[in-house]
Amino acid sequence: MVDSIPNVVPIILAGLTCTHIDPTYTYTTILYFSLCRRSIELSILVLTVSNMFAIMVIRVNYLGKPSASISTVHRLPEVPVNSMPVRHALCQACCHGRCRDVVWPVIERPDFDPTVGDRFGRTLLHQAAAASHEDCVRRLLAAGRSVVNQQSRYGWTPVHFAVSDPACLTLLLDAGGKDCQLELRNYEGDTALALAAKKGNLDAVKILVDRGADHLVKVKGALTPLMLAVSGGHEDVTRHLLNVGGVGARGGRRRRDNEGRTALHHAARQDSPACAVALLGSGFYDGEVDSTAEDGATALALAARYGHVETAAVLVTRGGADPNGSADGDMY
Repeated sequence: MVDSIPNVVPIILAGLTCTHIDPTYTYTTILYFSLCRRSIELSILVLTVSNMFAIMVIRVNYLGKPSASISTVHRLPEVPVNSMPVRHALCQACCHGRCRDVVWPVIERPDFDPTVGDRFGRTLLHQAAAASHEDCVRRLLAAGRSVVNQQSRYGWTPVHFAVSDPACLTLLLDAGGKDCQLELRNYEGDTALALAAKKGNLDAVKILVDRGADHLVKVKGALTPLMLAVSGGHEDVTRHLLNVGGVGARGGRRRRDNEGRTALHHAARQDSPACAVALLGSGFYDGEVDSTAEDGATALALAARYGHVETAAVLVTRGGADPNGSADGDMY
C-alpha cells in the first residue's frame, strides 16, 4: 500500500482542486479518473460538511501494472451506482466511449436504475445517443425502455440527441413504439423533427416523419420545420418537407411565423437561393411571392435589403416578384 501512494496522489489532487466549487463533482472527478487509468480499485465516501467543503474517505488498492485487468464499480457492491455523483461519472465514461468495460457491467447489476441521470438530468441513454454509441444504446434499451421519453433538466430526450445518428434514432423509436412521444420539446422549444430540420439531417427527418412526427408543428417564434430547414439552407430537407402528404391541404407550406413571414421570406433573409427555387417550384407560392410580413416587407425586399443578389434574382425570374414591391418595416 505504501508503494502505491505516489500513484494515487495525482488522482486525489485532481479531485481536491474543485472541492471549493462543487463537492458532488469532486466525487465524480475522482471516480472517473480512476476508471480511465485502468489501475485503481476504490470506493469513495463523500461527506458534505457545508456547501463549500467536502471530506473524502478513500480506500485504495493499487493493482501494480497498467496491463492488469480493470476493476470498476460493478465489482464494488458498496458503491451506489444510482447516486448522482456515480451516475455522472458513468455518463462521462459513456460519452467517451468506455461503454464495454465500464458501462455495460454496471447495466447488468440488479440495482441499476436506467432512469437515474447526472446532475443535468441526462441518463446513460442520453449520453450514448449523443455520442452515437449504437451498441450501448441497444444494451441500455434492454435494461429499461421507459427512458426513451425521459427529458433532461433542459428538456432534451434521447431522441433529440439521436437526430445526428439515424441508426441510434431507429433503435430508440423501435424501442419506444407507440409510446414514443415525438412532440416533446427541449428548452429551446424544439421537437426532435424541428431539431433535425434545423441541422439538415435528411435521414432523421425522413425517419421521424414516417413515424408520425408532426411536420407542421410550430416551435419557438412559430417557426415550422420547413422554415428551419430553409433558414439553414438545407435544400434536400426543404424538398422532402414540401413533398410530405397533407401539407398543402392544411396550408402548411405557407404558414407564417410570429412576424408574419413565410418560408419564402426566410429563404430571402438567409440567402438560400436553392431553397427559394424549391419553394417556388412546388407551386404552393403561386400568387404569394409578393405577400408581405407584418412589417410590410416582401421576400424580395428582404433579399434586396441584405444584398442577397442570387436569391433576389430567383424571386424575380422564377417567382415573378415585383421589383417595386413593399420594402417597409424594420427588417431584422
